[in-house]
Amino acid sequence: MDVTKDKAALEEMRAVSGGALRVPVIVVCKEVMVGFDQERLELALSCLAQSTELKDLA
Repeated sequence: MDVTKDKAALEEMRAVSGGALRVPVIVVCKEVMVGFDQERLELALSCLAQSTELKDLA
């Protein structure tokens, strides 16, 4: 979504991020990240991979 051209996307981004006006806003496993932090993103994606594996076992 391009928040500079889509007002609804901008409003959603602000709601999810607590009002942030910076991009990117990334949400993974209930973790909200404003700005890019590769280490933090990799940890969050690890959480996502683990939860997917758990669902596959059920």
